[in-house]
Amino acid sequence: MKIPFLISFCILLFLIDASYIFSSGGNKRFFLSSEAEKVFPHLKTFPVISDTATFVRDLLRISCEDSDSSLFIKKGEISVYQKIKVYGSDHRFFMIEYDYKSGSEMVYPWKSQFILSEEGHLIQKTNALRFGFIDIFPNENPFLFLLFSTSKGNGWHEICKITANGLENVYEGCDKEVIQTYDAHQDHAIYEPYELMVEIKDFNKDGYNDIAFRGEMIFLWGQSENGGWYNSELINGEWIEYSVNNPFKKLPVEMIFLYEPSSGHFKAKENYTDKYSFYF
Repeated sequence: MKIPFLISFCILLFLIDASYIFSSGGNKRFFLSSEAEKVFPHLKTFPVISDTATFVRDLLRISCEDSDSSLFIKKGEISVYQKIKVYGSDHRFFMIEYDYKSGSEMVYPWKSQFILSEEGHLIQKTNALRFGFIDIFPNENPFLFLLFSTSKGNGWHEICKITANGLENVYEGCDKEVIQTYDAHQDHAIYEPYELMVEIKDFNKDGYNDIAFRGEMIFLWGQSENGGWYNSELINGEWIEYSVNNPFKKLPVEMIFLYEPSSGHFKAKENYTDKYSFYF
């Protein structure tokens, strides 16, 4: 059956309008596609931020966070806005860090890092306590070095390169099991320094640099032979209490991760979960 032209035209308009409503949530941005909405539009004026509230709102929008939360926008600030290069690509990227300043323990450390392409596409978002860059291979771009932590001060690292799919963690220390490399939580023990020191060296002499974490474990409590913990004891008729300034004992910590060329990852030289089983 033939449908008159006018009716066909009206049906076409209805379908277009319906697809617009369902794809845009009813907001009157008819000509803005969903892909275009994922582009961060403010990089063209780098490093100038002309409207901080709009800048932050758009940043949260492209990462699917609550971009309408005026409380976060008022309380927080842009703490980092810079161009970076990361191992795995010769392209430049933008690193933006937004500091929320406060929040619940569940979302600690109240920071988000956004890595964007030069075109404004979100590559990846992280929530690290601190980020930096670490040179591992000579004459190559640095790796992204991320420190994550709980609100209590128990933390770990990730060492990342850029791939077509975003960031790839190439460090086995938080792959199958998380190996703690940061400890400021004063429970049974802490690290000295809190964040273990990093050494880059070719430990196995295969021509590729490897990674080591080193420091000391400071025991604030003693441990009995049956595994029980205690923070004081009677010695020669005197009660001794253990603390940061008077630790029960100190234990050197060294964890080496060797570079594996076939996978491009740094793998543990030993089973450090077993070696430090009483701690991890």
